[in-house]
Amino acid sequence: MARTDTLLFDVESLYRGTLFASALATIALTNGSRMCELLQVSADRFKARPYMVTSEEQPAGETRVMHLQLLLPKGKHTEAERKLFPISDWSWELLREIAEELRRAHGNHIPVIHPSKYNTKHHDLSPERYLFQWDASPDGTRGAFMPEDVCSLLRFILPC
Repeated sequence: MARTDTLLFDVESLYRGTLFASALATIALTNGSRMCELLQVSADRFKARPYMVTSEEQPAGETRVMHLQLLLPKGKHTEAERKLFPISDWSWELLREIAEELRRAHGNHIPVIHPSKYNTKHHDLSPERYLFQWDASPDGTRGAFMPEDVCSLLRFILPC
């Protein structure tokens, strides 16, 4: 800045932060996910449920798909206690974009990582392809977002 009077910033990091923050905010606002549930969103736990939308103009209906994420809610500890959380169409698109970014950064795959030790559910969760991660270590022990990362991203996108 001193030489050129130009402010430089990393556009890619700003884009990535906005992408992750938007996904976190839309998921939390549309399905009521708590922090521990947001940190569980995984490429491996999506379910798709088709449904029919009818109207006066289209009485035969139009088939659409509802995307759901199988998460372990507060107070639950086992795989059998997982519940389906709806993922809005907009959140779905953002999560698909995050998955593409992770694949691009990690040689066409999403790394399997351990949940953050700061996630209140980390004892109940197994390593998997969590979507809220970045710069994963080869052994998968680092890379998962921590609760403070989620708070920072939400403050970035939703300034108070």
